[in-house]
Amino acid sequence: MRAAGNPFIREGIRMSFSQGAMLRSYLTMAALLAVVCFFSWPLGSIALDAGSAGIPGTFSAVMVGLLACCAWISARSGAEGYSPETLAGLGEYATLTPVSLAALVAGKAAFGLLHTIFLLALGVPFMIASLAVSGVDPSRAGEALLVAGAFSFASRMLGLLLRALLGARTFLVNSLLFACGGLFLVVTILAAPALNPITALLRLAAAASGQAGIAAIPGAPVPFFAISVILDLLAAILFAAGAYAALAVTRARGRAGKGV
Repeated sequence: MRAAGNPFIREGIRMSFSQGAMLRSYLTMAALLAVVCFFSWPLGSIALDAGSAGIPGTFSAVMVGLLACCAWISARSGAEGYSPETLAGLGEYATLTPVSLAALVAGKAAFGLLHTIFLLALGVPFMIASLAVSGVDPSRAGEALLVAGAFSFASRMLGLLLRALLGARTFLVNSLLFACGGLFLVVTILAAPALNPITALLRLAAAASGQAGIAAIPGAPVPFFAISVILDLLAAILFAAGAYAALAVTRARGRAGKGV
C-alpha cells in the first residue's frame, strides 16, 4: 500500500485538524512557549548546568519548552489520547477488521512523522525570536529541531506501543507515558548525558554561541547532538515493531476466541 493511499494517514490528518481537544493542545503549546520566551527574554542569558556554563538562556529555554510540549502531545496522540470514542482504535482494527497490521502501524508512524514536523513548525516562530537575544548561530537551529523532533517521534511511537499493549486504559497509559519519559530524562541526564535530548540541546546551544569544545564527545566520530537523535530514532523503530507484535497477538487471540 502506497503511503499516499494509506487510510490511516488520511484519518490522522482529518482528526488532528478537526478535533477540539487537539486544536486546544496547539493553542496551549503556543501559549506556553510564549510565556517561556517572555520570561527568559529579559535575562539575556542564564546558566543551566549540563556539564558547561553560560548557555544562552532564551534559546535554551524555548527549545527545552518546545521539546517538552511536542513530546507530550506526540505521546498522547500516539496513544490515541485525543481520539473521539466513536473512532475505531487499535484494538478494534486488530480484532474486528481484516485490515493489514503492517499498513496500520506504517500509516500511524508515517502520520506521526508528519505531525511531529507540524508541531515543530508551530514552535519555529518562538525559536526565531529567541535567536535575537541568545547569541546562537541560526545555522545550528536545524540541529536543535532534529533533537526535539526525534525525541517527540520516539515518544509518539512509545504511546502507540502502550496503546497496543494496554488498550483503552487511558489513565494507565498516560501515567506510564509520563513516568517512562520522566525516568528516561532523569536517568540519562545523570548517567548518560550523551543520550539525553535536553543535555544535547543545551550543549548545542553553547556550541552555536561560540563556546568551543563542548558540542561533541571527545574522540567520538559524531557530534554530541547526533547521538541523542540516533538513539531516539532507533527507539522509535523498536517501539513501532513492538506495537505491530502486540497487535498481532491481539488479533490472534481474538480469532482464537471466535474459533476462526
